[in-house]
Parts: sequence; structure tokens; C-alpha cells
Amino acid sequence: MPISPITLRPAMPADAPAVRELATLDCRPALRGPVLLAEARGRPIAAIAVRDGAVVADPFRRTAAAVALLRTQRELLQPEDRTTIKERLTYPQLRVA
Repeated sequence: MPISPITLRPAMPADAPAVRELATLDCRPALRGPVLLAEARGRPIAAIAVRDGAVVADPFRRTAAAVALLRTQRELLQPEDRTTIKERLTYPQLRVA
């Protein structure tokens, strides 16, 4: 079976139904607060709550690699200083010289 590329991105409000569906499929409580989403072929397969690290994933797909990537990304987003999670999830703007 070929390996699908995995995309990680912040979940947007429009992703809420998909994240709730993952929680239902995984028999876990809904995630709260900012969430990172893992997608394969444009379909959500796993998600992690940035604040507490709670994970939900599609139990009918191979998601171990996606969950590992989400956990690593979450660790990178943990504030080492007073920077807020929202600031870390915002992409910097490029300056043209």
C-alpha cells in the first residue's frame, strides 16, 4: 500500500464537524481549544489539542505516524516564553526588500 503524504495544519472553525467525527469514531471526548489537524489525501485522519495534548484519530486508518507528527508539532508550539499559542500558529508575514 503506498504511503500518503500527511499535511499538518491548524484546524479552522469549518473543521469542527470533522474533528467531532474523529472524536466520535475514536470513542473519545471532543477536543477543546486550539487544535492541530493531520490530513491524508485531503481527509482529516487525526487531531491533537494544543493545550492538553488530547488526541483523536480515525481507528479505521493507519494513523500512528500522523499522531507522532502531531505530538512533535505540538511540542514545538509549546511556549518557552510568554508567546501565546495563537501567535505561534500565525504564519509570519514576508517582507519585500
